[in-house]
Amino acid sequence: MGFLGYLKKKGLDDEAAERQLAIADHLDTMMSARNAAQGSGCGRRAARSLIEALAQSGEDSIDNILAILRYGYFVGNDEVYVEALMFLDGVEAMDNLYDRLGRIAGEDERDEIFSMVGPISPGTDFKAKAAAMRTVIGEVLSRLDEDKLDELFASSFRDLGDERFSSEAGLLKSLGGVDGYIEAKRSEFIGELRSCMEEGRLFFGQEITPTVIKLVVSDPEMAFGRRDGSGVYVTKIPFRARMWLEEKDPLMRRYLYCHCPWARESILSEEGAVPSEFCRCSAGFHKKPWEAALGRPVKCEVLESVLAGDDRCRFRIHLEERD
Repeated sequence: MGFLGYLKKKGLDDEAAERQLAIADHLDTMMSARNAAQGSGCGRRAARSLIEALAQSGEDSIDNILAILRYGYFVGNDEVYVEALMFLDGVEAMDNLYDRLGRIAGEDERDEIFSMVGPISPGTDFKAKAAAMRTVIGEVLSRLDEDKLDELFASSFRDLGDERFSSEAGLLKSLGGVDGYIEAKRSEFIGELRSCMEEGRLFFGQEITPTVIKLVVSDPEMAFGRRDGSGVYVTKIPFRARMWLEEKDPLMRRYLYCHCPWARESILSEEGAVPSEFCRCSAGFHKKPWEAALGRPVKCEVLESVLAGDDRCRFRIHLEERD
């Protein structure tokens, strides 16, 4: 009853709330049958099993996976929450790539490329998603000229609505320009990490520890960016920073670094990684607040990428006016 009330406070109508409650009830039954404590991996395995079952029956809608995420959050089970979050994170990217490719390359060319991969749904396992993306990006790179590639990768494939960045221009102006803006965003980022650590909250699905804080504080590029002339250099925080700091194997470190659910598993694949050109999607993510703050398009260049075999993902945001 508590979870049902939580769903209704989220704005779900009675019918939608009951559907999500049924999913949560199924998951709760699965976990109770396993009779294992939190931290044992039971929640993660139960959530994965349920999502796999939903995918097999064609019921792996975003709403049904969202029900698992919400239940994990409601009962404080981080394993369940993170497992569902991984399936929902960037779930829109392939559909957005499909739509944009159709506009740029033509629908016939687009459909021919996508006919080479099987159907992909929100609950498709990550190895299959990465394999599909490797095929699609490989074909795109072999068929499109540089101008069309630039158009295709002009922005992220994530849904990054302008409303999320509506305050950036005012913030930059109030802080006296780029340097003040960088310092404020850096302090905000580190402050959020510290709050997550002190309150025991996850930061986008990952645990924040004193060693993670130390890593970010020691690298200005990781804490939003470091300005050098007309460029701002940005290094991504590792996707699983605590585990990455403890890992010694170079390949596993690259795997633990990668944020992209459409590419991460390909790092460990014998078939090879998704072409690193796909990291221009991440570049689009990092330049978005700058475009909002400056009120104009900017260029973001991929300097290093774990998909290309580098040890980190690093970008340069060009602040100068574009031609």
